[in-house]
Amino acid sequence: MKHIKIIISLLTLTVLLAGCSFFDEPEKFGSLANSSDKAQVKVSIGGNARTILPDFDWSFSKYVVRAEPHGSNSHSAPADITIPGSYYGADISVFYGEWIFTVTAYVSVGGSDYPAAKGRSAVQYLYDSDFHYVEVAVNLPENSGTGTFEYKVTYPSGGTANVSLEPLNSLTTPGTTIVIDNVSATSGLTTSKSDVASGMYFLTVKAAKGGKTVIRNEVVHIYQKLTSKADFIFTKLDFGENSINLGGTINIKLNGSQPDNARLRYSFVVPNSGNQPGDNLHYSNYINFDSNNGNGNGKFSLIIDDIPAGATGIKFFVEATRDNKIFTKGIIREVPSIISIPVDDKLDISLGNVNITVNPPEPLDFSAWVDGEITEKYGVDWYSINVTAGTKYYLWWNGNHYGGGDGSKTLSFHVEVFDTYGSSLLWGYDAWDDPLIFTAGSTGTVYISINGMGNTGTYAIACSTNKNFHNYAFSPVNVTPLNANAWVNGEITNYGGVKWYSINVTSGRDYYLWWNDSYDGDGSKTLDVDVYAWYDNEEKIIPSSWNTDSAWNTPYEFTAAKNGVVFIRVRPYSGNSGTGTYAIVYNTTGYRP
Repeated sequence: MKHIKIIISLLTLTVLLAGCSFFDEPEKFGSLANSSDKAQVKVSIGGNARTILPDFDWSFSKYVVRAEPHGSNSHSAPADITIPGSYYGADISVFYGEWIFTVTAYVSVGGSDYPAAKGRSAVQYLYDSDFHYVEVAVNLPENSGTGTFEYKVTYPSGGTANVSLEPLNSLTTPGTTIVIDNVSATSGLTTSKSDVASGMYFLTVKAAKGGKTVIRNEVVHIYQKLTSKADFIFTKLDFGENSINLGGTINIKLNGSQPDNARLRYSFVVPNSGNQPGDNLHYSNYINFDSNNGNGNGKFSLIIDDIPAGATGIKFFVEATRDNKIFTKGIIREVPSIISIPVDDKLDISLGNVNITVNPPEPLDFSAWVDGEITEKYGVDWYSINVTAGTKYYLWWNGNHYGGGDGSKTLSFHVEVFDTYGSSLLWGYDAWDDPLIFTAGSTGTVYISINGMGNTGTYAIACSTNKNFHNYAFSPVNVTPLNANAWVNGEITNYGGVKWYSINVTSGRDYYLWWNDSYDGDGSKTLDVDVYAWYDNEEKIIPSSWNTDSAWNTPYEFTAAKNGVVFIRVRPYSGNSGTGTYAIVYNTTGYRP
């Protein structure tokens, strides 16, 4: 017997307009003949709503699934299926034909289950399909019992606010009237209204100041036995001001002493947006220290005019320098607190004490690996090498994800190279298979920072004047010359395998490079490849795998900077692992052969 599997996903429904009916007659797909075969309905739970929902982490105690015949379907309804709230699904058997599925969600309070939310959907089952996916929105409040609505409105001094909550037309229990009409809500005061009939309501919040009124609206779901919460913040920016001024005090110590210079960086906290404190850091002004007596006490002031929508707080970071030592450049530490977005200017903020400990740069021996570990969030380790003008240096590192490595290290990090005066020379994220290469412009000391970017973990770093010190065979052997417009088939058969090709190039001419692999090609190849290219003086043409993911429909194009040879390396895209087939070709016409 052939079966059809239907997955019902309990997704959410956004309701923004009054007068919508969620129980109109389901869509009809046409008449179906009755069948004796049965199908399985799989119910999965998930989703959320953009409206104001009860504050209970969407944790229902159980779900009841009901199937009802519809249209030409004359089969009897099967028994309801109950799904425990901790389960992802259960099965219900129905005959082929048209069905309506109704799902009711329950909450458990005091040992008893109460119906809280519901939803339904119409489905047509097709004879020739083994799988159906049906969405059922299960967030409409059940019209039974009462719940609680809790709200808070914060607004600038000299302002006023009005809060009203009224039924959303016929979607609420018949006969209900306006629930809240607070014409003078106190700023920052949490107010609770109990015994609100289960249903859907329209919330209006009006805040006014200086002759300007700002209105915000939300749809509120009230479920019996549960509390729905609203929290609205209006700042002076909402009423036409250009910025908010923040200021206060802070104490900063760098290796136990007051730094020469320090400044704040800050980021906004935006809940439910995927935003993490530290994302999109903004530079601020420098700290104004009280004196040079070394106590670290300072004052700060900020003018903030770029608060994003939905932001609830500001998280601060500290950057400090002392004695012009390069190893203190860019040292960032979190201030251990987040302040709420103020509604007015706030000049009495105390950011407390920030103690930064930085180890002096560790000299690197050439051609020797050094192990390290970042143990503090936003920690930075420093290294130094004495360089000679005109000498080429190769820098490798071993890490995890960013940093690339052999799998033995745990830190994702960023590496930057500075000259003696603190000017950045170059930087990178990945230098395991291919080193970061630089030529010293002058004789002196070069500094290298390992920045965990908020991560902690282990790493290793090495520097050499020998390009073949680690995993770097730039002087290739068994090079296959490429002829224009002639595809060359290749295959990598062993772990860590690579293939080398060459092109003789003429200065000023455009070259187009294609490859055919399992990721992007004609379907005949089995290996996803990664392609790099260098001139014979080791200068890279294709800088990294991040922008050489594919070149089947769009070639990689470069203009030769000189007469000579370009070496091309092909390897598995995943690095050392992977075997299979590919093909590569070049020409100067720009049309794939």
